Amino acid sequence: MKHSQVAFILFYLATLYFPFICPSLLLAADDKGPHGIIRVGTFPFEPFNFVDEKGMTQGLNADLLGEIAKDEDWSMVFVPGSWAEGLERLQNQEIDLMVSVAYSTERGEIMDFTYESIAELWGQVFLRPEGKSQNISDLYGQRVAVMRKDISGINFIKTAEQLNIQCKIIEFDTHADVFAAVLKGEADAGVAPQHFGLRHAGEYGLVASTIMFSPFSIYFASKKGTQHELLSHIDAHLSNWKKNKNSYFYQRQNYWLSNRNSSWEWPPWMIYVSLAAGGAILVFASLSLFLKKAVARRTKELQNSEAWHRTILQTAMDGFCLVDRQGRLLEVNQAYCRMSGYSSEELLTMNIADLDVIERTDEVSARIQKIVESGEDRFETLHRRKDGRVINVEVSVQGNLIDDGRFVAFLQDITERKQIEAINVFLARSSFGESHPLSFSILAEYLAKFLDMDFVCIDRLDPDGLTAHTVAVWSDGHFEDNVSYALQDTPCGQLASQELCCYPASVCQFFPKDQVLLDLRAESYVGVTLFNHVGQPIGLIAVIGRKPLQNRKLAEAALQLIAVRASGEMERLLVEEEKKALQAQLLQAQKMQAIGTLAGGIAHDFNNILGAVIGYAEMARDASNPESAVAHDLDKVLEASHRAASLVRQILTFSRQSETQPIPLKPAHIIKEAIKLLRPTLPSTITIKQNVDTVTQTILADPTQLHQVVVNLCTNASHAMEPTGGILDISIRDCELSLQDLQSFPGVKPGKFVELIIGDSGPGIPSNIRDKIFDPYFTTKEIGKGTGMGLAIVHGIVTNSGGFVSCESELGKGTIFRIVFPSIEQEIVAAAKEIEAPQPGGKERILLVDDEDILVEMSQIMLTRLGYEVTVRNSSLEALAVFQNQPDQFDAVITDQTMPGMTGMDLARRILQVRPNIPIILCTGYSNLVNEDLAKGCGIKGFVMKPMTKKGISTLLRRVLVERQKLFSSSGL
Repeated sequence: MKHSQVAFILFYLATLYFPFICPSLLLAADDKGPHGIIRVGTFPFEPFNFVDEKGMTQGLNADLLGEIAKDEDWSMVFVPGSWAEGLERLQNQEIDLMVSVAYSTERGEIMDFTYESIAELWGQVFLRPEGKSQNISDLYGQRVAVMRKDISGINFIKTAEQLNIQCKIIEFDTHADVFAAVLKGEADAGVAPQHFGLRHAGEYGLVASTIMFSPFSIYFASKKGTQHELLSHIDAHLSNWKKNKNSYFYQRQNYWLSNRNSSWEWPPWMIYVSLAAGGAILVFASLSLFLKKAVARRTKELQNSEAWHRTILQTAMDGFCLVDRQGRLLEVNQAYCRMSGYSSEELLTMNIADLDVIERTDEVSARIQKIVESGEDRFETLHRRKDGRVINVEVSVQGNLIDDGRFVAFLQDITERKQIEAINVFLARSSFGESHPLSFSILAEYLAKFLDMDFVCIDRLDPDGLTAHTVAVWSDGHFEDNVSYALQDTPCGQLASQELCCYPASVCQFFPKDQVLLDLRAESYVGVTLFNHVGQPIGLIAVIGRKPLQNRKLAEAALQLIAVRASGEMERLLVEEEKKALQAQLLQAQKMQAIGTLAGGIAHDFNNILGAVIGYAEMARDASNPESAVAHDLDKVLEASHRAASLVRQILTFSRQSETQPIPLKPAHIIKEAIKLLRPTLPSTITIKQNVDTVTQTILADPTQLHQVVVNLCTNASHAMEPTGGILDISIRDCELSLQDLQSFPGVKPGKFVELIIGDSGPGIPSNIRDKIFDPYFTTKEIGKGTGMGLAIVHGIVTNSGGFVSCESELGKGTIFRIVFPSIEQEIVAAAKEIEAPQPGGKERILLVDDEDILVEMSQIMLTRLGYEVTVRNSSLEALAVFQNQPDQFDAVITDQTMPGMTGMDLARRILQVRPNIPIILCTGYSNLVNEDLAKGCGIKGFVMKPMTKKGISTLLRRVLVERQKLFSSSGL
């Protein structure tokens, strides 16, 4: 083989394997140009860049670079790793390009950035659901996790330092590690960019807090001074894309940064790259020496092309200026003309010092000198527009790029970004505390002034979604009283069904029935919905102006930021109101308990008084001529006294101080008693129509609970009709229901029923909440007017009885409740009257014990007239001593229950220890310690509730004495 052939083979093998052995040297030989293999560093940062389950690099950045590579005929190699590893590789020139890099002054010293950004992000704090942080000051002394060298973490640390908030910062390699640390309790809060956090917080059981800060843009970046040409080509593509809202850039941005419902489609460029990767590298290696000269020549021609140069600059979205060393503007693009308000001809006669608000002429000259010496600068300043308005601009200057000393400056209008930062600073520094009305007032006033709008209201929504109540109203420079209003035919009503609503102009044309808009002569409207932590709408913010909206984007962004804080405040307000409602329910229960105790005490004393009245009246009646006027008058006294006794029993039943149990009953009587008790409490504008005289079948029910059902439903009906008055219709009837009739009530068996119908002529119940009215604590009433338990109690009582409740209602036509109880076959049998003498008496010896002097005197006279020998004592202790001294001197004992020193029950026990078979009758006006069953269980033979009638006590006394005689006779004693 000839030497020339050997040399050719060695050359061929070298060109074949050289790219695999040392690709960095190959790129070095190409002077880092935008051709050949471009090594791109990535790190886990979904949705911008990440590695999928198949090991493929995915995300917005991968798609954009792939499309650019296809147009430029580049080859892309993605090098995954952590964020810190990527930065290290970039500085070591192991990669050429880094994705998703946010600009900072420190990074500007070691990196070059594209002028075109990929996206704007926010830093946000994420917490466990039980976390309490509402603003950044709440993180004082807390452990906060951040990703190492991440701009979000850096910005958070700076913000905390500026606000003098001391936190313990814990660094991790990835955002996933940050979230895992918060989940495990190793940190109290975690910091991440908003897009990443909102996508992945749920995976770690975390929630987004209201703490957002420091918006920043992300760019492509390279090591300083190494890849100017590569960055310029990327900028050219991004700039062209951004001019067209339907371009590939916005299509992929919409895909990756929004909810992706469509299925994944493999990018065509990835298919070609994957299939041809190996072959392309070999072909490129063998042809690189030939292509190098052609590409270099073409690139130089493009760079020297004036047309290409002007096209790039004039179509850029950022402002551009060509400036000499004296600060004179030599060339500008249309973007800066729009930004400044001047024409290009006007600008070319001006100096930088004519536009800069902050720096004087000498300071501008000093900055230019600094740029000349360092070769670059990046800073923020203020420029004055032609119309006098001042805008914030970020300036990026590259010097020494042009041989004659001129340099280029790119300017970006960051006014909106600064305004958003101002909102975040306001929210971060505002600690609203517990005064909710003040909190909402602060937000409303701030929004009005920030957006230069005339009217701002913050509202809470009713559960029915039909009405709203303002919690803060700012109008024409002052606060107004809060009001309630209907949402129908208003933009707020439209807002309640979506997240954001904006009418930049002519809002009245869209809502001609909204009187508020008409009165305000409104032109523009922006609104945002407030949601609770589970995504339910709980309120809204509406901003209204008398002139067209100038900056819709800023207004919507401002409202969305304020809404985060307002939502938290609104939810806290609702929680506190619910807490107060529960406290009110507890207080109400305590009140009812106190009323019950008071009712018991009143019943005891009142029954004693009635006992004396009835007793003396009966004795006077017995002594009177039956045909006399005195007898007639005494009959009326007795009638009134018995009605008073019945009223006391009703009070005890209503206060739930008397025992209740299901018994066979005819419901009409109880319903009438409930209506009688309820009538005085209803407004005079409400008329009661009742049809409860019908004799119905028997039901098994607790009288007290049936009473409560009627009172609760009638009270609800009266509240519904309170504003305008109306008719409360109450009726009862028998009915028979089949299996088909009971399809909606599967637990109820067909048969005969008694139906109670309570209807009102009120406004009716909206259909969207009709299914919720029996839920515990559900109420549409204002705070203080309802606990939300009334219908729930009714439902429980009727269901436990084997029946059901149904509701029929129509807006504007009232509401009807049907309460259905199953009937029973058992009939109520009246107690048989004992055939005895009208006033049975005897000659036995009776020990009478009561601490009420008037009752003792009356009872002694009554029993003496009946023939008994009566010994009286006002003290239970004295009575016990008398009995113990002479136990055989008495045939029966009548004692009161409630007495000082010793109760009647205790006295009875002591007496029975001495004489087990002596008959004892226990009397009580009221006691929650004793009942008939308990008394009989202790050996007491008779139990009677005061007030006692002459006939009642004489009959009972005669019965127990007769039973004693029978016992003695049967035992032979």
